[in-house]
Amino acid sequence: MSNAFDFIILENVDSTNSYLKEKIRAGEIITDTAVLALSQNSGKGRLLRKWYSEKGKSLTLSIALKGPLSPASTLLCALAVHDALSSISGDINLQIKWPNDLVHKNKKLCGILTERVSYFTVFGIGINVNNDAFPEEITHKATSLFMLTERFFDIEALSRKIAQSVKNTLIKYDFTLTEESRNKYKNLCVNLGREVQFGDPLKKGIAEDISPEGELIVHTCSGYEKVSFGDVFVSGIY
Repeated sequence: MSNAFDFIILENVDSTNSYLKEKIRAGEIITDTAVLALSQNSGKGRLLRKWYSEKGKSLTLSIALKGPLSPASTLLCALAVHDALSSISGDINLQIKWPNDLVHKNKKLCGILTERVSYFTVFGIGINVNNDAFPEEITHKATSLFMLTERFFDIEALSRKIAQSVKNTLIKYDFTLTEESRNKYKNLCVNLGREVQFGDPLKKGIAEDISPEGELIVHTCSGYEKVSFGDVFVSGIY
């Protein structure tokens, strides 16, 4: 797999993920491609939640990569984004909330949505970059690179860096959680060692490990359970 990819910049779009998926289904995208939207109207996160974005302040990027369908891909994408942001923002102690949110202390900086279309995996990445404030309903649970560093960032340059980091990471680990990538992820995972709640109806336990397939392993009162999808609530984190 080549490290090269096409990079598309759109002035405005409903959703970068939706745009990429439509182009893939129409046969108009056949190579690895990244799409950056300068303005996005209908961005979404996991579980169909709306993703708040603001022109000139929020990074809304989607990346389509050819490769195997792998449950580990989402976790590897989170690692790649963590590496890219840490390299340009200094020591701000970013962590990962399983499976793919980037957080600082108890606030969310980045969300990732992974979808499969044809032989592509599409990673939708939303990052609060130059935001100096948020709507009242999310101000208690959102942060931005500007708030953490007191620096403004070039969103296009940052998007290109992140896209390259994601592709390089997926290639390096061949879309799988190797021992190296799994240990790296575990060292960054804010869930581990803490009480979490999950499932419907809600269960609770202590998150103790990440499986080789990327599942969160939780020790409950009835034994160990593997969580592979859905919300996992961590006490004190949004």
